[in-house]
Amino acid sequence: CVCARLLVAPGVRRLGVGRSLLSAAESHAAQLGLWPILDVVTLHEGAIRLYEECGWTCAGKVTATFGQGFSVDELVYLGPRPPML
Repeated sequence: CVCARLLVAPGVRRLGVGRSLLSAAESHAAQLGLWPILDVVTLHEGAIRLYEECGWTCAGKVTATFGQGFSVDELVYLGPRPPML
């Protein structure tokens, strides 16, 4: 289950909004019996810190390449493994 586009407005960061969104995504994945994953651009240090504080595990680094030679480095994170897996 891919957690895509987990964004928090700058004005409400560090108030627990991101943690709540991540928790909701984890719960939804668990209800479906799926293992949540996400990717994050390596420059987003605050998000990376949040994922790690919430117990997500970095599975590795990838480079996403887009048109005209544009690319970004990302980290892939694994959320809590559902009990069934």
